[in-house]
Amino acid sequence: MGRALARTVLIIAAALAAGLLTTLTFVLLLFAVAYLLQGTWRTGLWLLAAAPAAFASALAAGGCLLRLLRRTRSRLG
Repeated sequence: MGRALARTVLIIAAALAAGLLTTLTFVLLLFAVAYLLQGTWRTGLWLLAAAPAAFASALAAGGCLLRLLRRTRSRLG
């Protein structure tokens, strides 16, 4: 029972992390485009440079989520 609860909490945490990091990526890209269109080049380029790191973090969190789901499925079936 304790392991199942811990695994459920890990799956929920990984899903939240993946969702938040994906949202952060899109927000960074939107702000970067907005700053670039306003002519604030330095801020826009810094935000544009930060977006790939946020995207990579979202992919990593998604990978952890998939691994947890596969392990859960293999133990159930």
